Amino acid sequence: MNDITAQWLNLPTPLEPYLLQPAYVDGRLTIGWNSHRLSSVYQPIVSFSHSSVVGHEALVRVQTADGASLPPPSLFEAARALGETVTVDRACRVMHTFNAQDTEGWLFLNVHPNLFATQHEIDGKTYSEALTRHFGLEPHRAILEVTEESVSDLERFEEGISGLRELGMGLAIDDFGAGHSNFDRIWHIQPDVVKLDRSFAVRAIQDDRVRRMLPRLVDLLHETGAMVLLEGIETEDQALIAMDADVDFGQGYYFAHPKTLPSRSPYELAERMGNLWRTHDVKVSAREHSRRAALEPYIHAIAQAAQCFADGCGNEDAAKAYLTLPMTQCFYVLDHEGHQIGQNLNAPRGQGSHILLELGRMPGARWSRRQYFKRAIAGEGRPQVTRPYASLTTGRICVTISTRVERDGAEHVVCGDVDWEAMSQSTD
Repeated sequence: MNDITAQWLNLPTPLEPYLLQPAYVDGRLTIGWNSHRLSSVYQPIVSFSHSSVVGHEALVRVQTADGASLPPPSLFEAARALGETVTVDRACRVMHTFNAQDTEGWLFLNVHPNLFATQHEIDGKTYSEALTRHFGLEPHRAILEVTEESVSDLERFEEGISGLRELGMGLAIDDFGAGHSNFDRIWHIQPDVVKLDRSFAVRAIQDDRVRRMLPRLVDLLHETGAMVLLEGIETEDQALIAMDADVDFGQGYYFAHPKTLPSRSPYELAERMGNLWRTHDVKVSAREHSRRAALEPYIHAIAQAAQCFADGCGNEDAAKAYLTLPMTQCFYVLDHEGHQIGQNLNAPRGQGSHILLELGRMPGARWSRRQYFKRAIAGEGRPQVTRPYASLTTGRICVTISTRVERDGAEHVVCGDVDWEAMSQSTD
């Protein structure tokens, strides 16, 4: 280990106090603090759409005096106890940026949320500007990463981050979905990237409800203007779930373990991503074919029920054949304004909440806001199938098949709900 000096690195004044006992280890800059030796590792950020590495998250590794590894949270807890959080945090970013000078793409740099307190605002902007300029890191390539749950004082945080955004730096919110996540913080902060907690990757494999909910969560985050990254992807199945949910980026051991040297080539993962896309396409095609085939009897039965209703049948006679199908939940008819005509006709084996089932018996419901009504009105008499959603009258995940018919000179919409949870389990 050959010691080097801050003067040799020629750091500008705003950075020099944070170098902290510099040394080279295996050709990489390390720093020392409180008898610990800190070093950099980098984990790739992979774009599903581009099938390549688009950036890296810089992570600190800590070795104690006796050679043991210390978890990074323990490092920052010790720094907090000594009142040196700012020093250690900024020292890490000097080290990470120095060691990543030869790379391209984004560099995700973790920032302790306490550094956005008012007293550090001006100093933080000065430090960050010196950091990017000295090491030739274009500001738009620097993505500052903050843990979502730790942002407790929105007003102070927004004041602290505003100066850094003026420099052109990006912001990532980390660990969204862990603990008490708050969408209000996302709407206020408007981050460039939201990193979903690694628990989503695990739970989506184990729980179909999480898997179905994930695309909706991603849609909501996209509506805030953020790109979405899923952390903790360790298997092909987890990567495929992320792709199904329209997640933008992936990070985890499936792509690469953290390394001391960032990836140099943006095409490093091309072969693995090519295989992943081929598997994704085959699975999606097979799943869609299977589900279309499974839905076909229900579509045919609703078309027959609609014709029977148009010819003057009552709801019960029109629904008779449809209600015998195994995945049927209920049958109902709407008028041209979306008002329900009569009660839901529930399949005898239909599952769902007994509390919610009472809603189906209440008169006067109007469903004109629902996609199944809008799509049927626009569908020119062709049966339409919605995306899966939670039924208000059963609590189950369903799809609705709907079609427009005329009866006695007035438009009506004939609808049937199908238990999507049960159908998905039978076709997966």
